[in-house]
Amino acid sequence: MLNSWYRCFGSFLRPKGWNNFSLMNTEIIPTEKMGSGNQAHLDPSQSSYRWVMLALLALLYASFGLVTRSVAPLVTPILRDLQISYSEMGLILGSWQLTFMGGSIVAGMLIDRWGIRKSIFLGVLTVALSATLRSLPKDSTGMLLAVMLFGAGAPMISIGCPKVISIWFKGKSRGRAVGIYLCGSFAGQLFSLTLTNSFMMPLLGYSWRLTFLCYGFICVGIAVAWWCFGKEAPSSEAGETAGIVQTFRRLGRIRNVQIVLAMGLLSFATLHGFNNWLPKILEASGMSPKTAGFIAAIPIAVSIPSLLIIPGIVPSEQRG
Repeated sequence: MLNSWYRCFGSFLRPKGWNNFSLMNTEIIPTEKMGSGNQAHLDPSQSSYRWVMLALLALLYASFGLVTRSVAPLVTPILRDLQISYSEMGLILGSWQLTFMGGSIVAGMLIDRWGIRKSIFLGVLTVALSATLRSLPKDSTGMLLAVMLFGAGAPMISIGCPKVISIWFKGKSRGRAVGIYLCGSFAGQLFSLTLTNSFMMPLLGYSWRLTFLCYGFICVGIAVAWWCFGKEAPSSEAGETAGIVQTFRRLGRIRNVQIVLAMGLLSFATLHGFNNWLPKILEASGMSPKTAGFIAAIPIAVSIPSLLIIPGIVPSEQRG
């Protein structure tokens, strides 16, 4: 009411030299005093809170990695209890990548419509639901649907997190931030591979169902942390007006994008096809589930130093 009254009559009462002011809590702020210092204050990349956001992103990606690798160390008891074949298990292990591809398009649209904070929150809750539902199936179909659900929520994390980094970090610090939050995914994968059979299963009476349920609760806790402490910062980038088809065509003409797509196809085919079965392969060679988990985690562990070092030292103009 007070601001409305001022908009009507304030021009007659405004003191000379006060071109504009904000009337909040009865405190008048001259425009001259709202200069570059205020702009810097509004820039997320200059805020110390960006490190809180980075820690939250690492936790989000940890939930991503945790659930991604949660089935691999438990293949043997799942095969036994659900009485499913290796072919059915292969379909289960590779099912979420299919829904991930379709879910990525939907996730991008939801992020544009709802904003990053709400979209990522929905994504991590969907990941938590996927992990929780894996504790319930009585046959291969139930497990297949539970795993496929992960691919519907995970894109909101994998698309939303880089967007958050682009807003809260600029210049050279952006590369380091990318390396740090990606380490969260590797940490989640390491936890799943190394501690599932050595710690979680003994703790929970060797019940893979309770293990999945526990992982679901961990993801819910991360979702709550994101909702409580995550912030929606305005992006300085202009909104895209082109449609999806036009955007894909434009990106498809870029040589570096073509190279990344080809590399991604080959690397992920090997990564998901081999790593999901690696613990079971090692167990078949005579290793215990505990030892197989630790051995399977070695390729992931040795990758972490690269994530922390390389993104920070590559010049921005050479990142493609």
